[in-house]
Amino acid sequence: MGTSASNKGNRGTNPVIPSWVNPNKPSITIPNVPVKPDVPLKPNETTEPLIPELPETPTEKDKKKINRYAAFRRYLTQFSKEKDPEVLRKAIHSYISVSLGGSHTAYGRFSGGLTAGGSLLNYVTRISPDSEKFFNNLEGHSPEDIINQLAEKVIPKNGDFDVIKQAIVYSLFSLLEANPDFFDKPLSNPGELSFLLESFISNLLSSQIINDAGDAINKSEVTVELEGEIRSLVKIETHFSVQEVLAKKDISQLTVSDWNDLLKEIMKETLEILSKED
Repeated sequence: MGTSASNKGNRGTNPVIPSWVNPNKPSITIPNVPVKPDVPLKPNETTEPLIPELPETPTEKDKKKINRYAAFRRYLTQFSKEKDPEVLRKAIHSYISVSLGGSHTAYGRFSGGLTAGGSLLNYVTRISPDSEKFFNNLEGHSPEDIINQLAEKVIPKNGDFDVIKQAIVYSLFSLLEANPDFFDKPLSNPGELSFLLESFISNLLSSQIINDAGDAINKSEVTVELEGEIRSLVKIETHFSVQEVLAKKDISQLTVSDWNDLLKEIMKETLEILSKED
């Protein structure tokens, strides 16, 4: 989720002109189409001048789609210069409340990622025979290969592949740092399951925010620092959401559908917290 350097072309002061071109004479392209003879006009018949088609102007809907990110990106640009934590919080608040239409509407932006997260938890806990077979077939493979194949397996076709894969890769590698052998057996430790839930939701949300920030991050002089600050803020609030939601549940006894519902509940709670103004 590399490209070669683009061709820079002629670096001299004069353009490269083929020897067969006369620079003093304009170039004319003659279409290879037979010329139709002029047909005399009938009595009282007039010709209508050709009116060139004008380019389509943006509709009001298009303008609103562009403008709904304006305040969010403006706050990010301001934060990158001033480093005021309150400005960053305003940026995230604007993203959820304005860009995505409020916490309840914003939830739909992450539906593909939440579906992938439910499938991911199904596989790592090995609830179904398919998940057990998947890991048996990958025995001896590197963690990187397992994670990549797992992402391909669980991300829905209509999902935002790059953002969801980034969330999966970030969260699984974070868990690998804490437990290098967790792929060797079903994940059942409540603490590790809680960690994975928190890490996945946090990374899914922050990766989408960073993606939607556009040039406010891409053209920033502190891109890496800005991304880190966004991830840090989202991680803190996601932690509170996970703790609150899991206080009422026994995650060691959850089924596949339970995982999906749990992820939705945590995401909704996190969006609600981040959308509030202090």
